[in-house]
Amino acid sequence: KSSFVNAMLGEERVIVSEIAGTTRDAVDVDFEWKGRPLTLVDTAGIHRRGKVANAIEYFSLTRSDQAIRRADISLLFLDMSETFARLDQELARTIVDRYKPCVIVGTKSDLVPELDIRTFKENVAHRFPHLRGAPVVMISNVTGRGVDRAVREAFALYEEAGKRVGTGELNRVVETAFQKLRFRGRSSEKPRAYYATQIRV
Repeated sequence: KSSFVNAMLGEERVIVSEIAGTTRDAVDVDFEWKGRPLTLVDTAGIHRRGKVANAIEYFSLTRSDQAIRRADISLLFLDMSETFARLDQELARTIVDRYKPCVIVGTKSDLVPELDIRTFKENVAHRFPHLRGAPVVMISNVTGRGVDRAVREAFALYEEAGKRVGTGELNRVVETAFQKLRFRGRSSEKPRAYYATQIRV
């Protein structure tokens, strides 16, 4: 994650280490990307272990959750040079539970040149079914390949997530859905939808 931030900024703004879990606090980095204001939150690092080993690790997990809560878009970074861990799936579940649009970003593509995007998408679909439909991007922070694409996908999701559906259109869709659905039990027990509206984005 820290390498991605530095790759976007074109400078060593955030400390990078080969050891997973180096970043202990969520770090906000404000800048402009092609004229658009953006805040990157480099979340607290999480070790790829099955259990929380100490208090520092526990607070890193908590801060990551807090960062996800206040973000508009989440980027889930998956190291393609390693197998997906249970902790990766837990982070994905947290993103879903917080109702955050997500871009799945496979990192270190330069280390696995034999892995193509189709195979990576199949692996992601198998291990992260709860993120079905999320855009998938492969990047290399070393070469810069795919970094812009990941950001473009994030902005596209941001715009999509901010859309409002008119009440009339929404009610027509709900009515059509109820007409097509078949319900078990007596017809008198069939649920009815009276009115639908979008409360918020």
